[in-house]
Amino acid sequence: MHKAERYFMLIVTTTSIYRIPMQIPAVAGRSLLNDKDSALMMLTSQIITSPTNSYNFTNDIGPSLPTVVSAVHSAVNNCSLIGIATSTSLHVCSVGFGGDKLEPKFGKLEAHGKSIFSFFGNAGDVVTMCFTTAVPKNTPLLFTIFRDGTLRVWLHTASGTVLLATEKLYKYIDGAKPEFHSCVSRGSRTLLGLFVSFNSISQFVVLKPKVTPGPEPGVIASFSLQTVCTIAAPKSNMMDFKVSEHSLWSLWCNADFEMQVLNYELGAQDENLGVKGWNEVATLRTSDDNLPAVDGAKDLREFYRKRIFKSGIFPAAVIKKTLMMLKQNETGVKRSSAIGSMLRLEREVIDCIGQQLRKQQASTESNGPWAPEDLIAISNQLWEKFHCYCEQYNEESARPIGLFLGEEMIESALHVTVGVVRKHFVSFIRTCDRLETAYYGAGPSPAPDELGTFMLVKFLKEIEETLTQDQKQELDGFLHQRQVAAKEPTMKSDRSSASERFEFEDNGVPEEETEEISFNEIELLSAAQYNSMTSCVIDQFGAKKLEIDEAVDNLLRSLTPDNQPALLLNEAELEKANGGVSVYTGPHFYGELAVATAKQTVSFRYKLLRNLLLLQQLIRKSEGVNRSDKLNRFLAVVQPRIVMLVRCYYAMNWLANKRLEMDWSRKRNEIVNTFPTNQQHTPFTLLQAYARCRANYKRPEQWISQEAADDPLDDPNNSYLLSLTQKASALIAYISPMTDDFRFAEWLSENELSLHIDDYVELVDEWCTKNKYSRALIKAKSFLLDGEPYKAYDLFLKARQGIYEERYLLKFASGHSADDQRSAALYQMPSMYFLQAIRLFDLHGAYDMLPKLVNVALQETLFPEQQVRVKAMFQNIAFSSYMAMGRYKLAYMVLWKNVDPRRKKDCLRQVVGLLLSQRNLDLLAVLPTRGQLAQFLEVVTMCARSADMEEGFRYDFLYSFLVGEQFYREAAKVALEGAKRYETERVTHNSLEGQYQMLLKSAVALANLPAERAWLPSPTVINPLEQSAPTERNVEVLRVKHLEERMIIMQSVHDLSKAHSEQLALLEPKELVVMLMRKRMYNRALELAHCCVPAKVPVIYKHITKACIFASSSGEYTSPNDADDESSDNERNMSWLHANFQTDVRIGGDTATTAWNYLRHMIEREPDELIEEAHLAVLESVLAEKFHVPAWVRAWCFEHTPVQLVRAYWRNRYLLDACQCMIQLFEKRLFVPPSDVAFPLTLVDQLFFELERSPNRSEALLEEYRTKLEAMFDSMQ
Repeated sequence: MHKAERYFMLIVTTTSIYRIPMQIPAVAGRSLLNDKDSALMMLTSQIITSPTNSYNFTNDIGPSLPTVVSAVHSAVNNCSLIGIATSTSLHVCSVGFGGDKLEPKFGKLEAHGKSIFSFFGNAGDVVTMCFTTAVPKNTPLLFTIFRDGTLRVWLHTASGTVLLATEKLYKYIDGAKPEFHSCVSRGSRTLLGLFVSFNSISQFVVLKPKVTPGPEPGVIASFSLQTVCTIAAPKSNMMDFKVSEHSLWSLWCNADFEMQVLNYELGAQDENLGVKGWNEVATLRTSDDNLPAVDGAKDLREFYRKRIFKSGIFPAAVIKKTLMMLKQNETGVKRSSAIGSMLRLEREVIDCIGQQLRKQQASTESNGPWAPEDLIAISNQLWEKFHCYCEQYNEESARPIGLFLGEEMIESALHVTVGVVRKHFVSFIRTCDRLETAYYGAGPSPAPDELGTFMLVKFLKEIEETLTQDQKQELDGFLHQRQVAAKEPTMKSDRSSASERFEFEDNGVPEEETEEISFNEIELLSAAQYNSMTSCVIDQFGAKKLEIDEAVDNLLRSLTPDNQPALLLNEAELEKANGGVSVYTGPHFYGELAVATAKQTVSFRYKLLRNLLLLQQLIRKSEGVNRSDKLNRFLAVVQPRIVMLVRCYYAMNWLANKRLEMDWSRKRNEIVNTFPTNQQHTPFTLLQAYARCRANYKRPEQWISQEAADDPLDDPNNSYLLSLTQKASALIAYISPMTDDFRFAEWLSENELSLHIDDYVELVDEWCTKNKYSRALIKAKSFLLDGEPYKAYDLFLKARQGIYEERYLLKFASGHSADDQRSAALYQMPSMYFLQAIRLFDLHGAYDMLPKLVNVALQETLFPEQQVRVKAMFQNIAFSSYMAMGRYKLAYMVLWKNVDPRRKKDCLRQVVGLLLSQRNLDLLAVLPTRGQLAQFLEVVTMCARSADMEEGFRYDFLYSFLVGEQFYREAAKVALEGAKRYETERVTHNSLEGQYQMLLKSAVALANLPAERAWLPSPTVINPLEQSAPTERNVEVLRVKHLEERMIIMQSVHDLSKAHSEQLALLEPKELVVMLMRKRMYNRALELAHCCVPAKVPVIYKHITKACIFASSSGEYTSPNDADDESSDNERNMSWLHANFQTDVRIGGDTATTAWNYLRHMIEREPDELIEEAHLAVLESVLAEKFHVPAWVRAWCFEHTPVQLVRAYWRNRYLLDACQCMIQLFEKRLFVPPSDVAFPLTLVDQLFFELERSPNRSEALLEEYRTKLEAMFDSMQ
């Protein structure tokens, strides 16, 4: 059964055969059933009734309906035999398992060629039939018993089934009564069991067939039946029975409808098996007889809630069924049968009972409001009613309906598995250990050295039966709330040699003296019956000359959990008694049978220890009891040990019954990965969840990397050898706080079960010193998970004391298994521990605690030269924690203390980069001190250069910081570099503005330097988009005026860059001047021309003069601009004047006057070297446009450039104006020496010549000009 991988389940009814395939992993396989408790849970009705898995044989046996059916499987032939009896015939069906489809073969049985039913009427009906296989080559034998008491034996061979023998049943029955009331047969491998019931008595007959093979194969030489034993049956109704090779098992129902399972050892075969007689199998009751009475003064709601939902007594299906019944009775509507989680069930039950309570309260409103005690009484009644219904449904689902028995040969030993088939589940029967045997009074007599222990257990059972449920709960609560500290018992020098054997190993007991326990607070100890019980115990031990101290000593040794469960492998072979009851649960610990056995064992041992502590106190405090001083001293010394074990088993009993509470949707952990989705809301206990997840689970890759597992029981090949009780003992050792193993608490911590961790540590921490620092660590992790880092910090500091002693702390510090960490040096362990602690705090966001941990680590950890990097890492952790909390000043101060220069620079880069990204520039500006400026500026400069110029504020900050530190030259360099980056990387409107601002800042910084130092080399910025190799070039020296020129160019491009910004950035200054004139941006054009192309200044004034003439001509002037100029409407509105207007220009009476005033104002601001050209340009433009020359223009030209004035008039054919101008010059005697004014003679002559020939000449003016001219010549002579 445990070595194959594929199985078939054979089920036979009176109409059909079902052969159900089942997939079960092998022992050495790794695909264990992590998601199912049993392979049966994978079966569905569709699988069972599939045509390939089922067959209806009613048409194969004739018209008569089958009455009796029996089946057996023959492993030799790999087939199953099925005997089918009807009222008229007997058939044998053979079913093979080789094909994919059922193909049964039927054969009709006949005696000597005639039907066996042809000789009898109703007396020929088959009453019962069964098979056995213990004949040569395991050939099956079919036994059929007829109504008339005839027993026929049939032999199945390859050629068919033949009649082997015919016997009368009364030959084997005591009393030789030929007629019986009923008869039931069951077969085992070698035995035939018969239950024969008469009118007055009933008895079991066990027969053993004796077969002698013949000389030829398949031939039987002789056959006989030997009576093994005849057993009188109890006076109850027999429900079912099974027979094995060494025992008979039966299920009975008495007159009170109570079910009991009885076992009878067949001692006739082996006298060492035990005493003959019926032994009752101890079964656990699901309900308590001693429930608290319903009292109106005490609210029992919490008691029933804990018992119904948290005790594990009632399955979720039972609670849901009870709830549906109550709701249907209230509303008459059938509710959904979906179960959901236990928490949801609890809420629904509370709501339902609350509705019933409000309904009853509303029905009695006419009688006035309820008193508080009445409300409590009704609530207690409703909860008691719900609890009662749950018990009834639970008992109904657990009602026994039959037995099952399986025999299996494993390693040449016969193992028998027995259990009870109940209505909704099955219960397995296991072998009791020594103490359970003594408690329940079953099994062989004890050995002489165990007689005292057995007697003590009997007395403890009497105490358990004497205590009421309320007294037990009161005593349990007293022991739990007292928090009594147990200590290692100290042996006294005057103890006897027998008592000196009471030497216990240190199992985690505190060294300080424990306080004396006083049970006077509990009323149950004041009863007189306990004094008499104490006297009876001492008297009976004295009468049998047994020592109580030896019995207590042996009992405590038996109850102490094994600190080395691997030693159970040495005892595994000792329990493999041939024929003993042994339940094989596979190669793992997480089976429900092993977990249930461990839970039963813990609960049973806790009862013994609790009652032992009570008995010990009773003996010590009772008066008038004849006890020796030695016993008094022994009981006083052993008390701490008893208390320690009581509290140990109290904690294990808690975790065996505590329901698992966790948020399945929060995150994935080992529990979520182990349990499938359909089982995640099933109410598991902590012990069930732990056993399923961890007790026998080891990843394959870990096995490969290690020569041996941490625990030999982790190997399935080893755990497979253990019996059920041994596996339970191993589980108890794994979960016991008194052992070195810390697996259970570690499992709690890894799965983040904070609520259960708090309860577990509270239960264990006060009395057990084993793994106390490890418990502090998991408690600290729990606090971190719950958002309480300050409490976690204290516990982490406490836990560090055990890193050299406790396995879990070593594993935590190293991050590996307990063996791998041994390779690390001792001085490294504290630093490794603190690093792991820091990692956890950082993982949970508790950054404010990291600097404290770092300070402690730096103070308490040695740092040799090879661990300087560890110290640097701790300092870096403190820096990172301050950064995460936003405490940048502290982070900046900490980084300068780092012993690693590389880490120091990296940290500086982090804090500067973060503050720049957050634009927290005010804080960044005050961080550095004088000794840190160089590195600080280097990092800030690097950040500025590595960032995109869309965030040019980095250059702004660097410039401002340098100016604040009065490093003007460096500030100018930074600003110029930023401008160059704006120029090379971006040419958008915003980048032009940024470039201008940077140039302006650079110029301002240089202006603060002396003239001889106010220069900069032109920066070189490599464009990453250009792939060409850099070429050598001469360094260009830039001064303030060069920067100003660049600023004006940038302003011009900025003003023009509404579109086509890329082309504008590539234009020369003279081209920009032209574009500015075309856009009527005269101010910017003049500024650019003055700076870069002075020759363009007269051109600009010509353009302005034309605009002024247009303004004066009232629209008669035609614009000289190209097609892309602004429209005439905008020109008439004189938008250019508004765009270029300055505040100190005098506003005239109209727009034209204001425009001429603007022109005059701009010309008057021109420098001396350009003012003449500006006036002449205006003059030429006015004359060219046939417009009158403004008086201020003529006056300035007449005063400063008369020659050019006259030439302009003459050149534009204004001869009269030129002549008048000449006359005025003659009158002022400008040509008389020592005057500097001298006209070329050609101009004078040419003017006179053209004036004479002009049709519009004035004779008077011409004469006056001639006179003045002659006078000039005379004066010159």
